[in-house]
Amino acid sequence: MNDASIIVRLGKIRWILLFLVWSSAGIAFPGSVHASGNDADTHSRINVAPVVVNGEELFEVVGIRSFPARERAQKFARNIEAAAEDASFDPANITVVEKEDRSELVLGGKTLMFLLDAEAEYLGVAKRQVLADAYKNRIREGIEAYRFDRTPEKLRHNIVQALLRTLLLVVVLFILRYLFKVIDRYVEKVFKRRVRKLEAKSMRMIQSEHILRVITAVLNLVKTVLVLGLIYVFLNFVLKLFPWTRYLANNLLEWVIDPLKIMAVGFIEYLPSLFFLVILFLVTRYLLRLLRGFFDAVHNQNMRLKDFDPEWAWPTYRIIRVIVIVFALLLLIPIYRDQIQKPLKVSLSLWVCCSPWVPHR
Repeated sequence: MNDASIIVRLGKIRWILLFLVWSSAGIAFPGSVHASGNDADTHSRINVAPVVVNGEELFEVVGIRSFPARERAQKFARNIEAAAEDASFDPANITVVEKEDRSELVLGGKTLMFLLDAEAEYLGVAKRQVLADAYKNRIREGIEAYRFDRTPEKLRHNIVQALLRTLLLVVVLFILRYLFKVIDRYVEKVFKRRVRKLEAKSMRMIQSEHILRVITAVLNLVKTVLVLGLIYVFLNFVLKLFPWTRYLANNLLEWVIDPLKIMAVGFIEYLPSLFFLVILFLVTRYLLRLLRGFFDAVHNQNMRLKDFDPEWAWPTYRIIRVIVIVFALLLLIPIYRDQIQKPLKVSLSLWVCCSPWVPHR
């Protein structure tokens, strides 16, 4: 590879890097471009929290100014778990004590939790008392499940199940490993021969190495997805067996899918800005090429300008190139004004802009 081809490739890499730098912020931070539309959803998530007992979500509580939802949920969960650990408390004896502004759920003289009108309003229940009765039943079921899942018999049974499922996973992974080797040998033996024949018929317009590389990449992707899927199923089954890890198992898929959803939504919301960026990118690039060709002709005296020395061609081109680049960047400010202050993005952009955009003398 000669020096000229290296310079051309470096120029392409700089263009790609500039494109990624300017586009990444809009996709990674969609909320800054469309922040107003998500305020209500964020506000509701901050002020509502689940009460988790024994790894299971019993219900949700709404936060108030003096008692945020997260703190309320954690306090109520601790109260319920403390009652569950005390064998002298019978969950069937939970009572609802009505007060003017709240409904308290009491067991053995201790308040487990209290409900506000905000809870009923949030769930669309007409009367707070009706919701209190429903929560009383959920707490009773939660205490019973808490005690049952911690009995020695249940724990021994779950440990045996976990070991059996772990053994099953190991066996399945070994079988898959063997099948993957068989598939790889088949691809190497059959596809490679056919692809080389296709390469010969196409007079080497089709490169066999490239096709085999694509096939290998697809197979590796399938293998990875399959193995990760099996590991997820295994973790979901095993973690659900024990109360200490059950909440993790119930939310494992959600924690994986939510970032992908955010990325997908952000990309869709960013598409109009992305189209503008691509068009501006192409227009600027070809305008610079056109200017370079023009001043190259002037420098080589293939085109003459009155009262313009050919030696001025390249200095003039460099000045005009800077003006064009700055103008293109100014057009991006209305779209990226929220991201333009990010230090990493600015520093990378300046680095790309200060380096030559196209090969020049």
